Amino acid sequence: MREIKFRGFIHGIKYMIHCTGDFTITFQGMEEALIEMWSGDGVVDTFHTKSVMQYTGLKDKNGVEIYEGDIVCFGHDDKIIATVEWDEEFASFELREEYTHSLDFNHAIKVIGNIHENGDLLNEH
Repeated sequence: MREIKFRGFIHGIKYMIHCTGDFTITFQGMEEALIEMWSGDGVVDTFHTKSVMQYTGLKDKNGVEIYEGDIVCFGHDDKIIATVEWDEEFASFELREEYTHSLDFNHAIKVIGNIHENGDLLNEH
């Protein structure tokens, strides 16, 4: 069974949080979400974000977890750069660049960043 995990990017402080332990994500319309995480002593940490990303259940060739919003490379000499996106029509994660690829291990995929912290990687290719 696939592990269900999420992370959120906090734009104001440019920080990626990984939802761990007990947490809730409350979507506030289409533009924002509230993430609340409880620690063992009952303290609640609250974060507002516009970017919630789900774990795909897959790892790259180096064992790094692949999340929606990640930037990956694959192909001959890792020259193809793509983003990991959710496809509503096919209810699956996919790699999107000039062409769309299914997210599977027919490719030796390597996570090189994410669209929030390393968006410049998409402009380099």
